Amino acid sequence: MDNLSFPIFHPSWGSDEELLLLEAIDIYGLGNWAAVAEHVGTKSKEACAAHYFQIYIQPASCPLPTAAPEMAGLDLHKLAAVAKGSCGRKRMRMDDTVAQQQQEQQVAGQMKQEPGREQQQG
Repeated sequence: MDNLSFPIFHPSWGSDEELLLLEAIDIYGLGNWAAVAEHVGTKSKEACAAHYFQIYIQPASCPLPTAAPEMAGLDLHKLAAVAKGSCGRKRMRMDDTVAQQQQEQQVAGQMKQEPGREQQQG
């Protein structure tokens, strides 16, 4: 069985949790956040409600989900590959991969902003 813990819409929500969230809302109804959170198993009722509204309801693309701004620039293929390679391991490994990618983006952004950076590399 594949590990589905890689994020697709928000770095702190794995695709497995997204599926559980949507399944729970279908089963228990929109607004029954305590039951939804229990079904998801890893998030509070407040986190489930906030995430659902941020990703699925508030975006202009509604009813299509929109990834959170924190996902901008993350390589989803790399995250999926790490998840596939870490079957049976803890979710922490995926969180480390997301954090590493975000840090690499920040460093790359800082390098572009440094004056004279192009001259030093040439």
